[in-house]
Amino acid sequence: MGAWGYGCLENDTALDFIGYLENYKGKEPSLKKILREMEYDAEYVDSDVDAEILALAAVILNQEKIIEFTEITEEVPYLPHTKDDIKVLKEQIEDIVANSESHELYELWEEAEEEDFNEWKQEVEDLAEALSDLLK
Repeated sequence: MGAWGYGCLENDTALDFIGYLENYKGKEPSLKKILREMEYDAEYVDSDVDAEILALAAVILNQEKIIEFTEITEEVPYLPHTKDDIKVLKEQIEDIVANSESHELYELWEEAEEEDFNEWKQEVEDLAEALSDLLK
């Protein structure tokens, strides 16, 4: 049975993405490079891409010791980043809620139980807010 929950790392796509990042161990990729590799399309964003963006935020917040995520292992390399990279990531996360009609993940959660949807939405908003700490 797959992983499922409202947390940003409580789904198979996010956990697979963490595994993908573990393969970079020793290569030290940058946040900018990872963002460039993602297939982010502002017109309509696939749920897997949004799940990976949320997981990427968790990785950055974990490495900067702002929020600890136990699912992120020591095998995930440090992702060097600039404030501009963080700003791009934060804007993509804020877009999930602000432009919900363009995000499959939002639409899928909107169909869930109201309590679960509200928990997930709060998690997304909390990630964006936590990234703001890195922009100060």
